[in-house]
Amino acid sequence: MRVQESMNFTKQKIGSLDALCSGGIEKPKLIVLCHGFGAPGDDLAPLINALPKDKDLSYIFPEAPLKLPPIFGGGRAWWNIDFASRQEQIQRDGGLDMSRDSPEGLDLARDAFDSLMSECSSAGGEAKKIVVGGFSQGAMVTLDWALRTEKTVAGVIQWSTTFLNESVWRPAIASLKAPVLQSHGTSDPILPYSMADKLAKELHSANEQSKFITFPGQHGIPDVALKGARESIRQWLDV
Repeated sequence: MRVQESMNFTKQKIGSLDALCSGGIEKPKLIVLCHGFGAPGDDLAPLINALPKDKDLSYIFPEAPLKLPPIFGGGRAWWNIDFASRQEQIQRDGGLDMSRDSPEGLDLARDAFDSLMSECSSAGGEAKKIVVGGFSQGAMVTLDWALRTEKTVAGVIQWSTTFLNESVWRPAIASLKAPVLQSHGTSDPILPYSMADKLAKELHSANEQSKFITFPGQHGIPDVALKGARESIRQWLDV
């Protein structure tokens, strides 16, 4: 998919992060979507072609703060990963169980994302409806932020994520007011479906409006996941 030229994307510094934006952050409805590990900052921008449009709605695609070595093709990360050990764990265990992990660098990533969200929330001087979310590592950052922030969000999108830092996330989920749209492939070789299903059950127990979409695929965002996000956004933001 190509980003529609009519969207007039611009690069902006929002808080401490660079971001690709369609429309201004002063608009009353915002959707903030974060890319995964190893992807460039504009990786998710083409998805705008499959998501709702509205004159009062802007999309924001933040660029993760860490630049990875050239082997990753200019990609970025929200926090560093020991790639060799993670690959070994994937091959040994059939995927990553991160339920006991509090990754080094997650706090800094969350703070950077919060700086962006603070500027987005205050721009324009009016109350906003905001949806946050992302793919894989970017999804983890946004859910971790949503579970800790006092800011109000209309909804959270989680494409191919996992249950991170369970001892912190589990009690925080019970207090999460925003509904979550989560999707996951049943044969995901990186982040096991079983952990995503466990997270989905916790989220639905806390909020019956949360939804879990499964698909017979691997680590990605297929059409069924985009459709679910599109329907949820329309409901959450009334667009």
